Amino acid sequence: MSRSPGPLRLAPLVLAALVCTAHGALAQSPAVAPTPAQVSPDVDKAYTQLMASPAIKKLLDAVKADHERSVEDLMMLTEIEAPPFKEQQRAEAFLARMKALGLTHAKIDAEGNVVGLRKGTGNGPKLLISAHLDTVFLRTTPAGSPCCCRG
Repeated sequence: MSRSPGPLRLAPLVLAALVCTAHGALAQSPAVAPTPAQVSPDVDKAYTQLMASPAIKKLLDAVKADHERSVEDLMMLTEIEAPPFKEQQRAEAFLARMKALGLTHAKIDAEGNVVGLRKGTGNGPKLLISAHLDTVFLRTTPAGSPCCCRG
């Protein structure tokens, strides 16, 4: 029987997916929407309650402690060339990381998406994380350029 990976071990993969998505979004749009000056009282209250939770504090501490490995994972994934419709190599690397972190039933579907499931332990709401793997290159960044982080 395989053990489900804890949310702390999957945090770097979630960050990797978000960074790959954010990189593409930044490449497509030179402007970023302005940050709202004020959030609604309900959102502020929910945020304050969430940040006061011992479980959330523990999760954030674990993410901070795992920062160096997370950055290495992100750089490894972003250095794999993955232009639109040619993401297979990056998908295979992402799948390998998911499996290494305990998502034993993760797979690449017929469309080339990497799909994994981590079942929770309670009856809370479901969370879906979705991102794309392809790289949208800036006009000044040739395909195959090394990650900007490796100087």
